Amino acid sequence: MTQDLTWVVVADGAQVRIFEERVRHGALHERPDFADAQSEEDRQHAAHAKAAVFSKFGPGHSVANDYDPHAQAEQKFLRRLAERLNKGAEGRAFGHLVLIAPPRALGFLREQLTPQASKRLEADAPHACLNEAAETLRRRLHDLRMP
Repeated sequence: MTQDLTWVVVADGAQVRIFEERVRHGALHERPDFADAQSEEDRQHAAHAKAAVFSKFGPGHSVANDYDPHAQAEQKFLRRLAERLNKGAEGRAFGHLVLIAPPRALGFLREQLTPQASKRLEADAPHACLNEAAETLRRRLHDLRMP
C-alpha cells in the first residue's frame, strides 16, 4: 500500500501542509496531524540586532553582521520538515514524494533530503500555494506530471 502512496508536501518557510494521494491522479487527503508551522524556538533569535560600524570620516555607517533572523528561522523550520520527510522515507511511510514550495524553500528542502528520500521525489514545483484548496492542488499535481 505505501508503495503507491504519494505524499504531496506544500510548504513555505513558515508552514507546511501534507496531503496523501492514495491512488495516482486521485483525491488528495490532507493530514492535519502533519501540519506544522515555525515554532517559537525557530524564531528565538529573531530580535537579534545587526551590529553597526560607524566611520570616523563621515556620517555613514556599515553593517558588520549579515545575520538575517527570518532566514535563520526559515532554515530551522525547513530542516525540521526535511527530517520528517527523511524519516518517512526511511520508514517507508510513502512511495512517492512531491514538493511544492517557493524557490528558496524548495531548494533548501532538496538539499536536506537524504538519498533515500531523494529517490522517492517524483516531482517538485517552485510555487507559493500553501493556501490552495485540495482540489486546486490536485489539478496542479496533474499538470506537474504531464510530459
